[in-house]
Amino acid sequence: MRMTPPDTPSGWTQALLLPWLDDPQRDERQLLRWLEGYGYGDALVDPNEEPYVRLLRELPPGADLPKYERELARSAVGLLDSKPDLQLDAEDPDKVLYNLFRLCGHLRCATILAEPLRALFRRNSLEGRRYLDIDLRHQIRFALIHNQPDSSLETVWMDMAAGRPVRGLPGVRLDGFEGIKCMQDPKGTGAPPWKAIAMVLTELAGYLSKSVDKVEQFAHLLLEIRERFPIHFDPPAFIVMSDEQHWPEWTDLAIPELFLQTGPGRYIVWEPIYEFVKDLENVQKLNSFCDGRVIEVRVRAIAKTLKRAARVVEEFRYRAESRETALMTAWSALAANQWDDWPKGASEVVWRLLLRIREDLVLVFPFELASAA
Repeated sequence: MRMTPPDTPSGWTQALLLPWLDDPQRDERQLLRWLEGYGYGDALVDPNEEPYVRLLRELPPGADLPKYERELARSAVGLLDSKPDLQLDAEDPDKVLYNLFRLCGHLRCATILAEPLRALFRRNSLEGRRYLDIDLRHQIRFALIHNQPDSSLETVWMDMAAGRPVRGLPGVRLDGFEGIKCMQDPKGTGAPPWKAIAMVLTELAGYLSKSVDKVEQFAHLLLEIRERFPIHFDPPAFIVMSDEQHWPEWTDLAIPELFLQTGPGRYIVWEPIYEFVKDLENVQKLNSFCDGRVIEVRVRAIAKTLKRAARVVEEFRYRAESRETALMTAWSALAANQWDDWPKGASEVVWRLLLRIREDLVLVFPFELASAA
């Protein structure tokens, strides 16, 4: 049973909206009036608030919310099917279209809204249409991205991510990435479009290569993918993707984990860790990935040295500006710590690696490097 709305401006809007959504014979023209900003009766309307925001806010929270979102989406379909981009009996048609597209994008009822939104997109009738100086094509793009029950628009998003023009749909590269990220498996399994994600990340890695903050930007993209598909992008996933797509070396710094255990005595490590431990522990190289920059090893002992060094290096690797600065700080940290159970020769190896990095950087650092004698 639906609760009686409170006697407040918000409740007054709910008293109009919810019975209307409950009515299977509702007059769909009412949505048009609401999107114009009219038809709220005695309810106070903030002139600075767009109508779609008010409609979304007044949907009831909790278990009933999905039902009302679907009903509102079905009414939006009625308006979309009337071809409002071609002819619309409204005081400000562009305001209605802006609010309609924003409403659809936030409702995210893909199975209901996808086809009418795509039909409107295919008509390519929004060029030059603006509301509050905002290009309406940006708003239909927002609605399309967030209402994808399948991967039918993959070529659209890939073109956008590659910087190629898309007819009737302007957007930047990150809009293309967002489109790929929001695609769904049409079978409803929740599985990610792995190939498309790998392709768009590879495309953006190439584009970002000349950016000063490329590592930070790419790391953010990887985290977005993991948040979108949390079950499917476990720690090895991006290593596999980098290996298959031959991502550039700097992307190693953006991958969340480059140290993980793959089985009893088996570990995946960043190549500098292998260089450190190969002469200190009984380490066997099993596989290499990412053009040799990531190594799978087997350690026949307890792997204490490998684990300790890898955890220190990981702390400085992830999101570092460069491989050299990551290793300089990591080896410096290891050199500054002399553990009681540190294996014989470990300090000498650390100093050798530190000196090598210093030579690569050709920099003068504010500390003196002792001889590894």
